[in-house]
Amino acid sequence: MMVKLAEGIKDPMDSWAELGELSEENLLNVLTRLYTHYEKLQKQNPASEAALDFFRNLGSAIDQTNQCNSNRR
Repeated sequence: MMVKLAEGIKDPMDSWAELGELSEENLLNVLTRLYTHYEKLQKQNPASEAALDFFRNLGSAIDQTNQCNSNRR
């Protein structure tokens, strides 16, 4: 089933493809922009569900990556 996205929102698969084409430096830039966006959102509203979800997911992704890297050693 195809879900219609809101105006101005890219299809996640298109964004994923664009991420795959970025250099490491530009990937870091994207992550920094996302982090600062949600950090600002959380400072404005500490109960912001969007910010809380972002930081929860970010922490989980970091933990999973670190665990995978330690399992490779």
